[in-house]
Amino acid sequence: MSPIAKDKTKNPVIHNTHAHCFTLDHIPDRFAKGYFPIPVRISWLRKSGILKWLVRNIPRLFKSDHDIAERMINLIKFGQPEFQKTIIDKLTQFYPRDSKYVFLTMDMEYMNAGEPKTDFYDQLKKLAEIKKDEKYAERIFPFIFADPRRLEADKDYFDILKNYLTQKGFQGIKIYPALGYWPFDKRLMNVYMFAAENNIPVMTHCSKGVVHDRGPKRFENHPVKTGSVLPGKKAKDYTVHFTNPVNYECLLNPDILSGYWEITKAEAEKISKLKICMGHFGGSEEWHKYLHNPWLAGKDISYEGYPALEKKHWSFDIDTKEGHFSWFSIICQLILKYDNVFADVSYMLSKQEYHSMLKVILESSEKIRRRVLFGTDYYVVAQTGSERELSFNLRGYLGEDLFKQIAETNPREYLSSEITKC
Repeated sequence: MSPIAKDKTKNPVIHNTHAHCFTLDHIPDRFAKGYFPIPVRISWLRKSGILKWLVRNIPRLFKSDHDIAERMINLIKFGQPEFQKTIIDKLTQFYPRDSKYVFLTMDMEYMNAGEPKTDFYDQLKKLAEIKKDEKYAERIFPFIFADPRRLEADKDYFDILKNYLTQKGFQGIKIYPALGYWPFDKRLMNVYMFAAENNIPVMTHCSKGVVHDRGPKRFENHPVKTGSVLPGKKAKDYTVHFTNPVNYECLLNPDILSGYWEITKAEAEKISKLKICMGHFGGSEEWHKYLHNPWLAGKDISYEGYPALEKKHWSFDIDTKEGHFSWFSIICQLILKYDNVFADVSYMLSKQEYHSMLKVILESSEKIRRRVLFGTDYYVVAQTGSERELSFNLRGYLGEDLFKQIAETNPREYLSSEITKC
């Protein structure tokens, strides 16, 4: 019997599993090099539209690229410092009343880009207060951020994290390796152990992007690339090393992790059960690569058409050279290999050219079909007025059965834990 729901008499309870409500006050002053941090903080100037016009029309004046400009437009447009609640309310207006939302907190205080106006703890406190309101209690599912450097600097943070998950209604954990750390950083061990033991969902950023560590260039070793110098000329170049999905083979493979963390095989096997979602499914560049680039001759392909996760095949090259396995295909292999690996289509669904690819993947692999989640990356990527359009376009293309699978059935399984149900 197909796992796709056949009840067409009831609309799905839509779960947007990837959204944001942090504000400009939570963003470091040097988030975008060249942009004026002080004018951004001036309310009347920000609301006047002057900054929006500047970042849209003269990004070269600020010595930035188009992606940073677009990101800043959205942050200025939606991320007004007044209230996280305002951002939440804007998103909910695009969806049916019974819809549910995952809001991912962001801790950017360790990305070497200056200090935000409001510290991370305030962001958590305000979001917890919103969650307590009966209007939002059953509709929003906050995820608490876990940065290994905060865990090291604040010895109480692990207890704080657990408290937010067990007492304050937070549903899961967010990590963002592009901010300057490996997803298998040993300082995250206690967090992962707690999550695995309680089936708590983890969300990770897994695509190339503009939000990254701004520190000096790095030449860090890797469990599989030990002894080799990872290529890169500047901080942005190293993003692909930290976000490359093969890193999760290091995290989830007990043979690799037990040696790297110097723990027992039994302990490492607990981590291999971690319920983790690859946010953005590798990114649009990698989906394009999968569609247009041939497999490299001589490299093994697994039984379902994706590359085998063998060390000799892992690539950390900065650019997407022809023949290298796409991140999309690597994530598919992770889903097939490990029981609790998920991927969401946030941002990806804005590219209608990939809807047919998604539909074929969902229909051709039962396990992948049960591990894909609906999400939009609001508000960081989406524009006002497009949120409903994005979901309608995808729903119309996939049909009710597949859409319900990724927007309700799969998210319920992903979000449920031993602490809270969804």
